[in-house]
Amino acid sequence: MQWVLDDSLNNGAIDAMKMEGENAYYNNLLAFGIGAHRDRPGGRGQQPAGAAVVVEPLRYAEATFGQGLVTTPVEMLAAVNAVANGGVWVQPHAVNAVINPNTGKTTPFVPVTRRVISATAANTLAHMMVVW
Repeated sequence: MQWVLDDSLNNGAIDAMKMEGENAYYNNLLAFGIGAHRDRPGGRGQQPAGAAVVVEPLRYAEATFGQGLVTTPVEMLAAVNAVANGGVWVQPHAVNAVINPNTGKTTPFVPVTRRVISATAANTLAHMMVVW
């Protein structure tokens, strides 16, 4: 996989997705927050590229090397952060607390977290992502 990443080998990315399986690949995208619903008023998530596998199986392949998959910079940052955070995804947030303007009461904001990959896998992936 290091060679696939280093040389940006599209066929290698496709082969890795095939080994994982389309459903697992799709579920991993969602676990990392790619394609999930946005946490903001009126926010709408986009269905990841491979979701229509029965109709368009080519879309899975394209998504493995970054085509046909729409994401936001915040989603990408949260996904990379999950790797740097030992495999734990943390809900993106910009505040530590919310203050009610009427009462002055402060309510701490506790972001949602979830383990998306093992700490060992995150460590391996973090090392693979370093450009030498």
